[in-house]
Parts: sequence; structure tokens; C-alpha cells
Amino acid sequence: MLRSQKFITKANSTKPEAKSQKNSFSAKSPKAPA
Repeated sequence: MLRSQKFITKANSTKPEAKSQKNSFSAKSPKAPA
């Protein structure tokens, strides 16, 4: 799970919108939406 979160954080860093929604979808599902 830790590895997945790290990957998501990196993907969010690339997208400013995802960065804000990181907490949103992160709590909903372990995988970040494309």
C-alpha cells in the first residue's frame, strides 16, 4: 500500500488538479483516476 501511495503522489505532482483531489480520491480508492 505504501508503494501505491508513493506512486499516486508522484502522479499527482504532475497534475495540479490531482494534487488537490489527492486527498479526495485517495480516501475513496487506493488507485488514482487516470
